[in-house]
Order: sequence, then structure tokens, then C-alpha cells
Amino acid sequence: MDRVDRRVLARHAGRDARRCSGDPSDTPDYAYMLDVVTYDDQTPDPAATERALLSQKPGGIVLTYRHAPGQDWRSVRENNATWAAVKTRYATWAAVRDDEPT
Repeated sequence: MDRVDRRVLARHAGRDARRCSGDPSDTPDYAYMLDVVTYDDQTPDPAATERALLSQKPGGIVLTYRHAPGQDWRSVRENNATWAAVKTRYATWAAVRDDEPT
């Protein structure tokens, strides 16, 4: 998947890839799922990114790809020690969403 980054994402672009991303309680095949998120300002051509990801993923893996305007909830959780820190750092939930991960 690193080759995908170099071919279609902006230099120093971030991406969030999670394997085994399903919930085992309601998704029996969760071990075969891969979620990939790229960020809009780092993804010049989302369709090309998705095609590149599909060309590199192993057979049998179910890919879910999306591009987002900013960080996702995993990034918020990993970049802030507590929810109080999130509330102190951001004035609104839109500000949380639109912030780019560091």
C-alpha cells in the first residue's frame, strides 16, 4: 500500500489504514476488511487513489475507501489525552472534524 501513497497522494500525505476493521459481533468476515481514509487536501484525485488501492490490495480483502475533509474520530482519540482536552482545543465539532492530524 505504500506504493499507492507515492503514486497518487500529495507529498507527505497522511492516510489511515485499518485492517480487521469490522465488528466481530455483527461482521463474521471482519478479518478480511480494510478501511482506508485519506484527507481531501492531500488527495488530488480520489478516484485514482481508490483505483490504486484496489490494484494493490490482496484478493479476498474487502476495501472500504473514503476521503475526508479532516481528521476522523480515531485521530481525535489518539491526539488528545481526554475529551476535556478536545473541548479545550476546539470551539465546535466542525472545528474538530476539519483540523488536520499532526
